[in-house]
Amino acid sequence: MAKDKALIITPQGGEIGVITPAEVVTQATEQAKLLMDIVERRGLFQEIQGKKYLEVEAWQTIGAFNRIHAETDWVKEIKDVNDVIVGYEAQVSLWKDSGAKAGQAILPCGLDDYPCRGREGMAKHKAAKSAAQTWAESKAYRMNFGYVAVLAGYEPTPVEEMRQDKAQTESKKDSKVGNILETCPKHNAPWQSGISGKPPYHRVKGGGICGLGHILDEQYYAAIGAWNCQPDEMDQGLQARYGAPWNKLSIQKKVEVLKAMAKPQAERDSPPEEAGPPLDQLTDLEDADEIPPDE
Repeated sequence: MAKDKALIITPQGGEIGVITPAEVVTQATEQAKLLMDIVERRGLFQEIQGKKYLEVEAWQTIGAFNRIHAETDWVKEIKDVNDVIVGYEAQVSLWKDSGAKAGQAILPCGLDDYPCRGREGMAKHKAAKSAAQTWAESKAYRMNFGYVAVLAGYEPTPVEEMRQDKAQTESKKDSKVGNILETCPKHNAPWQSGISGKPPYHRVKGGGICGLGHILDEQYYAAIGAWNCQPDEMDQGLQARYGAPWNKLSIQKKVEVLKAMAKPQAERDSPPEEAGPPLDQLTDLEDADEIPPDE
């Protein structure tokens, strides 16, 4: 075979043919132009941080150009050590019209991933099953035709993966406060139950202990500084809202206050130079945790 030849799947019949690298680029470029027209007209992409990512329907379009379609092979439960279902994973394969297999991918979706948020019962499980199949399908197409997306001016990563990464990033931001009741953010160690009503604690290397109360106090006073207000001002507001100053609040209430104070400065109602105690920003813990269902 000549050095300037390459093996590639041709759009006509889906068979393996021998074409030059230049022909590979020409074929992919033609598909990219058609793809761009369809995607832009139908809105089959999402823009994230100034970059465009294709939705699964766009990847299916690329498959159609090459007479390839996707089929779900299976969807399996994912269980934890206690035999409780925590998510689902799906395997999706790509098939040529000739019946030959063209690709395959396996991806999971946990019940705590963004497609399941705001859903309960069977609706949550259905959302996880559906998302696992969609993610696996997009991944299978991306592994075969990512170069076509790039030639069309889009990112090769499926938008579903970017949504998941964004959700995980947001979750990590929330975890600085939200998971503080489970793990010490300073030492990444689980808390032990306190004695006689004392806050949880854990032991540290070299002796001594680290207490949850101390960690909450550190975060609270750091947040006060970020909000450009004074401890006595905050205590007055906390007294009015909760009937007690900071040092008399329960652990749960302290976490509630910290969640509200973690709101980015750009989202606050008052400009930094006028920012006082963020009491008008405080919301109930139940409201703060409410997440709208994925569209």
